[in-house]
Amino acid sequence: MAQIADVGERYGLDVSPRGSVRDLSMGERQRVEILKLLLSGARIMLLDEPTSLLAPQEIEGLAAVVRELRNEGLAIVVITHKLADVRAMADRVTVLRGGVVQAHVDDVAAIDDASLVEAVVGHHLPQLRSRSQPPAVVRAREPALDAEEIEVVGERGHLAVRGVTLTVGRGEVVGIAGVSGSGQRELAEAVLGLRKVRSGRIAVLGGDITGGGAGRALAAGAAGISEDPLGTDLVPGLSVTEHMALSRLGVPKRRMGYDWKALARRVEGLPEARILKLPAGNRQVTTLSGGNVQRVMLVRALASDPGFIVAAYPSRGLDLASVLATQELLLSRAQIGAGVLLMSEDLDELFLLSDRIVVLHAGRAVASLDPDATTRHEVGSLMLGRAA
Repeated sequence: MAQIADVGERYGLDVSPRGSVRDLSMGERQRVEILKLLLSGARIMLLDEPTSLLAPQEIEGLAAVVRELRNEGLAIVVITHKLADVRAMADRVTVLRGGVVQAHVDDVAAIDDASLVEAVVGHHLPQLRSRSQPPAVVRAREPALDAEEIEVVGERGHLAVRGVTLTVGRGEVVGIAGVSGSGQRELAEAVLGLRKVRSGRIAVLGGDITGGGAGRALAAGAAGISEDPLGTDLVPGLSVTEHMALSRLGVPKRRMGYDWKALARRVEGLPEARILKLPAGNRQVTTLSGGNVQRVMLVRALASDPGFIVAAYPSRGLDLASVLATQELLLSRAQIGAGVLLMSEDLDELFLLSDRIVVLHAGRAVASLDPDATTRHEVGSLMLGRAA
């Protein structure tokens, strides 16, 4: 215990030696992992996407620890897709694409963000268009989502969502911010009918889906992108085309059975499939990389023309070009009247796409904020419960 406390104090890794890891925030867990390495005598550290689930304050704290360890003589490799991480933690940067070194810069300050992004992607990326207010006629319609005082029980039997009231208008993108385990997953599953609510009411596109299960939500016009498609959405043995049938797209019928070739042609012709470079229809989805699985799930969700979309971490596993394309697709859906509930581990993405940001802390909605009238640090404080 004393050794843990001493090393933690020396490097600014403030953790409780007697605390339970499952009760720690993601930032605290990151500090525990670094402490473990230091106590083992490691002099070389490899940090793989270390900030992916952290609030802004936690990211700053981790970056300060990395710089302190560097000054102590440790060699540190940081693998990340975030330019801010590169700027905050790295002295030198190497860009890999397709397993091949595309660029090597001995001084991070000597390269601008646009050049770095172009090295990562392989071509120039246009600026994502800024969000804009949808037409008033869209705003005046029935909300895409109307959830009233819902309570949802989590995996361990605890109350994961506590009396949350949430509305998503048609044509509106509402972002959900919160540290890992704040109730995001349970909320997403509840509004899609995948998890029962203990109390409260949920309406999707004007129809009450409370207690009706996923079938009722799907029939009402909802579609979802899961936070863990590899664990929850894949069916072993099914191809890309067969996974597309597991949505409102369905399979065209013919006199004797179903016309799978017609479905495959329809999928190939989808603009979303072209934009996101959907893998070949005969590929088994379980053989695909995580990024390609995410493309399949994105196309499946968007292709059925949903009026309400729950997008949980939609950019996870994607390259920068595909991230931009995904963000464009979600904005374009909102522009034509769909309501989008966006959950993301990236505050920059939430600020870029959201008309409102709702902050969850310990299962409660503690704030609803205008991205143009708040800051990332204010949102981060609310996420951590410091201003709740």
